[in-house]
Amino acid sequence: MRTDLRKVVREYCELQSMLLDEMHSRFPSIAKEPAPQDWPQTGRVSVRGRDWKFLRHGLGFTFLESGEGTIINAHEYIKKRPYPFDAYRLQEFLESRGIQEVYLGETRYPVDDMMAIQEGLERMRRDGVIQTYEPPPNGGVIIYVKSR
Repeated sequence: MRTDLRKVVREYCELQSMLLDEMHSRFPSIAKEPAPQDWPQTGRVSVRGRDWKFLRHGLGFTFLESGEGTIINAHEYIKKRPYPFDAYRLQEFLESRGIQEVYLGETRYPVDDMMAIQEGLERMRRDGVIQTYEPPPNGGVIIYVKSR
């Protein structure tokens, strides 16, 4: 069965949004500038009836779903919606799900090829599905899913 890239991007963004919204609800200081030292380092949250462990890293959080091992590595720009992602974080999510390839139409993008993932995201940008912001302060590209 083919895995549609648009579908997994939406799924990643929905999960990331729910996890970060829960973090904002439980830890309001996450929205403050600059990142306060009182951010939690580790803990657990529950989203959609699933238990997630979290670990703070720099200005973001990595979430690990306890049952399936799904990874959501929330980007450092987590203070307010829309929460961005990038090709690396999407690749990590796909690999944690055991997905080896994704498709846009008939075009195949191997998950273990970062350039292919970036190419698929660029195609989604050209199609108007996502938008990008360049350059973030640390370089690279951050991506937002457009609301419909």
